[in-house]
This record gives sequence, C-alpha cells and structure tokens, in this order.
Amino acid sequence: MNDEERFWSKVEKTENCWNWTAATCCGYGYFWIIDKQYRAHRISWILSNGPIPDGLDVLHKCDNRKCVNPDHLYLGTAVENHRDVFLRGKLPNSKLTKEQVLSIRQDPRLQREIAKEYGIVPSSVSEIKSHKRWNYLETVNQDGEF
Repeated sequence: MNDEERFWSKVEKTENCWNWTAATCCGYGYFWIIDKQYRAHRISWILSNGPIPDGLDVLHKCDNRKCVNPDHLYLGTAVENHRDVFLRGKLPNSKLTKEQVLSIRQDPRLQREIAKEYGIVPSSVSEIKSHKRWNYLETVNQDGEF
C-alpha cells in the first residue's frame, strides 16, 4: 500500500466532514510519511490540490480539526486563520477576551501587575502589548467586524 492509499484508509467519510480516524494531537489528525509527522488536513490538501504555497496554511471551513474533506479546506494566512477563529467565537486555550486584550494594551502599569490581575504570565502581557499576540485585532472595528 502506498502513502496515498494508506492515508485515505484512515478517513471515515460522512455526508459532510471526512474524519481522520488515526493518530491525533490537539484535535488535529496526524499522518507519518517515512520519519516525519504531518497534519492530516495538510496532506489531504496536497493530495487533492497540489503543493501548499509558502506563507500559506491550510484552514478549515468547518470547525472540525479532524476533518480532511478537501471541500472543507482552503488556503489562507495565519492572520486570516486567527480572524476566522475570532469571528466564530472560538478562542482556543485563551484566558482573555478581546476586551481584556484591548484593555491590557492601554494599561500603563508594570507587566507583572497586569499579569497578576488577569492570571497570565508577564511575557504574555509583553507579547500582547507588542502586538505579537492577538495581532488580528488590529483589523477589528468597534462592532467586532473586519
């Protein structure tokens, strides 16, 4: 069995999502080729559409990380992915709301004081203030629209 046959043998097709049935991590499917691990939805894109251009990611139209249905995948940047996550109200692993992030950016106190108030580490405050985290908020207007 070649790699492509092996890949598709690990997919359960439904009317909507095609769910990855093998190894997962953080909700995403993973597939091994030789000695390297790849996210399953990226392999699905490559098998169905060809190479992924530099600087682009494979994003899900559905909110199912195990989905490898090529019709549910599209190319986009990391910023576009974060915007999509924000618009869908999905903020994985985040302790903060959009309002809190905007407040932190304006807060003149020491980072350790801000961090203590919000239950985060000072380096997170630094990354928020320097726009290394939550940078997609730059394109959000007062109504939460992009």
